[in-house]
Amino acid sequence: MYKDLLAAVGPFSVLLYGDAGAGKTTLAVDAFWDFMKLEKRCEGLWIQLGRESNTALGVPVAMTKSFSSTLSDPMKFLNSFNACIRGVAVERLKGAGPEVVVVDGLTEFGALYEYYKTPSASDTFEVWRGLKDSFFGAMQLLNPEFLKCVVICTASVDVKRRGTKTKSQEVIGADPDWQDSKFVPYMDGWARRHMGRYFNLVAYMDADYRQVKGADGKLEKKECHDVWFQGHGDYLIKNQWEHRWEGLPPKLTNARFEEVLGLIAKAKGSAAGA
Repeated sequence: MYKDLLAAVGPFSVLLYGDAGAGKTTLAVDAFWDFMKLEKRCEGLWIQLGRESNTALGVPVAMTKSFSSTLSDPMKFLNSFNACIRGVAVERLKGAGPEVVVVDGLTEFGALYEYYKTPSASDTFEVWRGLKDSFFGAMQLLNPEFLKCVVICTASVDVKRRGTKTKSQEVIGADPDWQDSKFVPYMDGWARRHMGRYFNLVAYMDADYRQVKGADGKLEKKECHDVWFQGHGDYLIKNQWEHRWEGLPPKLTNARFEEVLGLIAKAKGSAAGA
């Protein structure tokens, strides 16, 4: 049973990041809503930031909340979002509320920060600092142990900036040396650097067309959505169970969320995942 597996794994958090069409939202929502059967797996909440949405998944409106940001009043967006998370915390403390919380589109924060740190907005440093404080406040609230549920966030992918050389051969605009991966979540520098601290898993997702075996055993070209739990230096990966991942696949292709739970359960040595 899906709910038994969910309970056996226990509360944890995962950040899924990748390009548009990689399958981040679908995999995240699948944690509480079976998009094939159009039925609820467990109690869940899909928090959509900015224009994030996918009506094709058929998630009931009652299981969603949407928050749109505006440059004229960014703190209203963040305060509303944080109030929503606090409401979830109150419900969970009472033994009710969602067993899975999906925050879809953390990149919305990045767009706001980039605007308010530009020279044209240099007189709005207090707003920028308020945004920064509110973001970290939200990350603290999204503690799976505190909420006693699974927390799944999504973000777009960024690419490591190698910078440009000036006439004096000085490299400017490059990402710092500590960032050794090409692909990272698209966020402002300070948020991107600290993002991984708030998640048990940071998994990279991508998609491409390749030859795979069909049901009849014949090769056919098919779109494959991969979620990576172990990296090879090209992209940022965090896996708190990496030391117990031996023998488990580094990625899943066209995965359903119960497969993700199954891998974690095996890594944790849970009987439910055996």
